[in-house]
Amino acid sequence: MHTRSHAVLALVLLATGACQRATEASATAREVDPLAALQLDAGKRWISDDHTRTSLAGMRAAVQAAAGDPSRERTIALGKQLQDLGDRLVAGCTMTGPAHDALHHYLGVLLPDIHRMTGSDFEAARQARREVAAILDRFGDYFQ
Repeated sequence: MHTRSHAVLALVLLATGACQRATEASATAREVDPLAALQLDAGKRWISDDHTRTSLAGMRAAVQAAAGDPSRERTIALGKQLQDLGDRLVAGCTMTGPAHDALHHYLGVLLPDIHRMTGSDFEAARQARREVAAILDRFGDYFQ
């Protein structure tokens, strides 16, 4: 009887530990901030140029205009539209110095998700679409 109690206790402890590790791992995966490494300019937002602000506002407007249609076709079309806007942003960039470096860090997080929106894996494209919207919404947290 005593041995059986130890065996049951051991199984319960193993199961509890496995569940706890799985819960901790999934919570950690959800809590990772893709912009965590982007720093402010001595506690203040980076100064961006008019071209950058206008380009990012255009991207946000495109995402908002498409918000009512979560279809695969609209997600791909939005991804292509955002890619074009991103290409124009990069081509017309006039920022320099540390603010430019911060913008490139921001775009280094944003642009890969935009490209994933046009991929063949629709679930990944939908997830990327959500991430793009969230990242665009945070531009003002880091830039003025």
